[in-house]
Amino acid sequence: MQHEEHNMPELITVPLESLDSNPYRNLATYPFIEKKVAALQRSINTVGLWEGVIVRQVGERYQTAFGHHRIEAAKRQGLTEATLILRTLDDEQMIQFMGRENMADYNADFLTM
Repeated sequence: MQHEEHNMPELITVPLESLDSNPYRNLATYPFIEKKVAALQRSINTVGLWEGVIVRQVGERYQTAFGHHRIEAAKRQGLTEATLILRTLDDEQMIQFMGRENMADYNADFLTM
């Protein structure tokens, strides 16, 4: 990532209701994988929600760059807040994170996305 020295990640705890999806993620094309959400729910129930969700702040809200399944699992487990990794990300970086997540989840070809 460019400007890494100026982009120090910060751990923040926010209400899940203040969290939005990546604006570049199309849930119709790439819906939640139910098996993955269920596995994450079991993990959350056993060890809690790990700090692996990356977000950026937009106004008073936060957009998920990476970790959509983890957030969905947390909501389904009844969590109301989560500790997230806050980074300063531009739109291009949001698309890059979405591509990484989709390639892992759907074995998608990033160029076709």
